[in-house]
Amino acid sequence: MINLSTGPIIAVHTPGPWLCHKYPDTKGHTISHYKLGSIASVKHPDPETQAANARLVAAAPDLFFAVRMVQLDLATAGLVTDATAKIMADLVAKIQGE
Repeated sequence: MINLSTGPIIAVHTPGPWLCHKYPDTKGHTISHYKLGSIASVKHPDPETQAANARLVAAAPDLFFAVRMVQLDLATAGLVTDATAKIMADLVAKIQGE
């Protein structure tokens, strides 16, 4: 089961929302925070893949929050298998750089 002692949802990364932009004068997409400016650039030779990658990166803070909420809700309700708990715990650890 999930170890709830991992505590509350704590994020060290730049908080969301992150926005995805394609500027005409650049070859890539820029991921930015509305107050802090540019966070990352995403480049790929295929324009459709580049745009999809950029959208995925821009969604990262929301995805992290959703994973943690589902992880905690399932654990609280006792509705998670050990395999699912491990996958989710590994994902959260990867996101947090552990």
